[in-house]
Amino acid sequence: MQAVQDKLPEQLPLLPLKDIVVFPQMILPVFIAEDVCLKAVEAAMAKDKHILLSAFQIDGAVNASQNADVSKDSPELSATSPVPFDVYDVGTVAIVMRTRRLPDGRVKVLVQGVRRARITELTQQEPYPLVKVSAVSDTSANNGDASETEALMRTTREQLEKLVALGRALTPDILLLLEEVTDPGRLADLVASNMNLRIQDAQWILATQGGLERLRRVHKLLVRELEVSNAQARIQSAAKEEVGRASREHYLREQLRAIRSELGELDGKDEMDELRDRVQRAQMSAEALTEATKQLKRLERMNQDSSEATITRTYIEWLVDLPWAKLSDTTFDIVRCKKVLEEDHFGLEKIKDRILEFIAVK
Repeated sequence: MQAVQDKLPEQLPLLPLKDIVVFPQMILPVFIAEDVCLKAVEAAMAKDKHILLSAFQIDGAVNASQNADVSKDSPELSATSPVPFDVYDVGTVAIVMRTRRLPDGRVKVLVQGVRRARITELTQQEPYPLVKVSAVSDTSANNGDASETEALMRTTREQLEKLVALGRALTPDILLLLEEVTDPGRLADLVASNMNLRIQDAQWILATQGGLERLRRVHKLLVRELEVSNAQARIQSAAKEEVGRASREHYLREQLRAIRSELGELDGKDEMDELRDRVQRAQMSAEALTEATKQLKRLERMNQDSSEATITRTYIEWLVDLPWAKLSDTTFDIVRCKKVLEEDHFGLEKIKDRILEFIAVK
């Protein structure tokens, strides 16, 4: 592997990838069906098994200044490419480890990333794209001493552990593997390849020269992911609490009914009379009162020990327990809440929508 890293082939077949950025040392299967891609893989297998993997750009060229999550001083995300179709100019030289044709006609290609490379020229377009490449140096000066590097590496590992604790699915042995990594650039690549990043963010990391700087950027993305995951956890916890409270109340009602039945304090007729009286005293709207009365008549005709009767009774009690004539002093202005979220919190659209939904049903 070291020999491959030291000597980069002058020209390589190009395999464009959709929805994924491959990092050095990353091993993964790629599924291809297009004839031009198959020919690129065949050309690599016929020579030295080296191929250049580069991701398709999202919506054409990416302008870093339009992406709040990508640093404004990131010239690596080039808006131009020497290739006449939209792939990033920085990709990963990989080795084709093996191929296998699938029953549906596609070919499964197992590749391993080796090192970064930049496309400098398209030398052939048919029958498959062939490009000249130059090595992307990873030896640029690091703006930090050994203590800063070690601190950043430790913090990155801890942040990833927190993501796992919040339920993020990762390769089981990834945390053990991270403990063995001593190079900041290698650590950055390993973490980035396991974070399920957006294409723009993953390409931002791939194109960054210098291991320490790459790790700084990975740490920045990790912090963002942790903020989102923590917000999701809070929302899910609040939702579970609401569901749990409703289930607990239903269980206690059933227990109370069973106890009163055992004590002979409530027979079927008395229970129906009490429920009918509660419906009349609930001060429901006309539509709700009509529905509750209809369900009461259905309940009277049912076997009181049946599951259907339990469901109907619970529904009527739910209607009765709603605060029809009770008003709280709290006012929830959804429009104002949305305005505050938009002004104070950039991005996180799904999270903000969930917060507004939660407020709307209070």
